[in-house]
Amino acid sequence: MLFESQRNQSATNPKQIKPEKKRELHEAAIDCIITDGRSFGDFRRLGMSKFLNVICPGYRGPGRKTVRHRLGILYHEYRQQLGEVLASIPAIAITVDIWTKKKKSFICLTGHAFNKKFESIPVVLGFRRFTGSHESENIKKYILYELQRLNIQDKVCGIVGDNGSDIKKAINEIKPGERFSCTAHNINLVVKNGLGLWEKTKKK
Repeated sequence: MLFESQRNQSATNPKQIKPEKKRELHEAAIDCIITDGRSFGDFRRLGMSKFLNVICPGYRGPGRKTVRHRLGILYHEYRQQLGEVLASIPAIAITVDIWTKKKKSFICLTGHAFNKKFESIPVVLGFRRFTGSHESENIKKYILYELQRLNIQDKVCGIVGDNGSDIKKAINEIKPGERFSCTAHNINLVVKNGLGLWEKTKKK
């Protein structure tokens, strides 16, 4: 004799998913996390778990450890591919940018090159949280670290940055090729100041 709850439990046993299908769904979920900037545990939340069980009975999304492990693998694969690409090009121009969002600062170094067919090759050379003050010395250390780690310090033909005094000073001290001011940033400043859209200083 079974209680009603036991009968319901036996009637709703999760459907088994084939390993290859589970891997496919996990890959799609992790790609979603990367693309949308979701937290690592999003696919284990109660609402998301219920939704996944409706569209694919028996499937349970990847947990934090699975996502973290997979991202580590993807990162090392990307770095290996990046090294192969950079080894095949004679010269590269780079762009450095720093921005702050929700009191957190980030710095990104991107590269721009051409292959033998003159096809554009845009690559992310480095991206990380930028802690400490935005002084030229800290910016310079980061740029040099990434260039030396990728062994492209002698391939840089030019570098683009905004007109911030610290970035300008860092670039001029490194001299990794000619420095260019960011045209988009300059146009933004011209329009902003021309229309009187500058931020008003708060009265003390």
